[in-house]
Amino acid sequence: MAQLVIMETVQVADRSKLPKHIWHDGVKWLFVPIKIILDSLSVWAERQNKMTYALSLMSGASYIYILTGQVSFIFDKESDLTTAADGIAGLILVVETVSRRIINIILARRIAKILSTIYYEFWPSNLAGDEVDKLLRRRSWIVLISVGIYSMSALFWTTQCLTVPFQIHATPLPTKFTFPYLTSPFYEMVYVWQGFLCAEMAVSICGLDLFFISMVWSCVAQFRLLREYLKTAFDKVAQSGSIHTDENSEPWNVILKCIKHHVLLIDTALSYAVYECGWHLTAYERRLEKSLVLITARAQRPITITLGGFGVLSLTSYMKLLKFCFSTH
Repeated sequence: MAQLVIMETVQVADRSKLPKHIWHDGVKWLFVPIKIILDSLSVWAERQNKMTYALSLMSGASYIYILTGQVSFIFDKESDLTTAADGIAGLILVVETVSRRIINIILARRIAKILSTIYYEFWPSNLAGDEVDKLLRRRSWIVLISVGIYSMSALFWTTQCLTVPFQIHATPLPTKFTFPYLTSPFYEMVYVWQGFLCAEMAVSICGLDLFFISMVWSCVAQFRLLREYLKTAFDKVAQSGSIHTDENSEPWNVILKCIKHHVLLIDTALSYAVYECGWHLTAYERRLEKSLVLITARAQRPITITLGGFGVLSLTSYMKLLKFCFSTH
């Protein structure tokens, strides 16, 4: 009992540090740059303490004060439709940044538990062989490069927010305050303050996007590993030619291992992997075939991601949202 308490204490103490084995994993290594980015913004779920709460509170207070200035700018008599639309666009970005930070803090423990599951319970990328490991590594790089290109466009937007308003003696974000913010030295102070927050918004949004994309990609990689492991494991069992008892047969151990590690990771393509894994070449075993039938039946209901329980996240829903945003703009 004492040893268990010590192990739990060590695990809590080292929660802010990433396990060393993920540096060499073809999929989990993506969480290394993510931790560096989000930890610098004090939003990393595994390292939430009084200091990070204080920094988040200061950042949130700054954003809320900017929100008041943006609302004043939008409803100002001198703002026409075009300038009001620019103000609304900036307001949406600020609201999104604040909302993400608040949600990340509220769900920090749950996110940390999910990360612990990915670190220690998800299979390593080299489990099904070197070819699958290389494939997963290439696709992990594709994920990182794709989000990197997206982040570069966000940083380009930040430079535009910092250079163009300075030329016309305006603030980086369309705002209107009660004090004389366009006169020196208030203008310089507001300009530096909003410029810093614009950069933080870009890094925060892109960093959290990469974080959730990497979590989804880790689940997708587990699908692929499960399918490949089923194929290779049953082939090895069939080629070994060894005889086992029904109580502790090798095919049953293979399928039991797959079920234990992937009870929540069942997708449509898995049913084809089960059918083609070579189960018919092994000795007849009723419980093994029942388990395979159960996995095949469960695979007919694919896993989906919901938008807060209001709808399913898919390409169709994304295109509808994109069309709505363009029509509104």
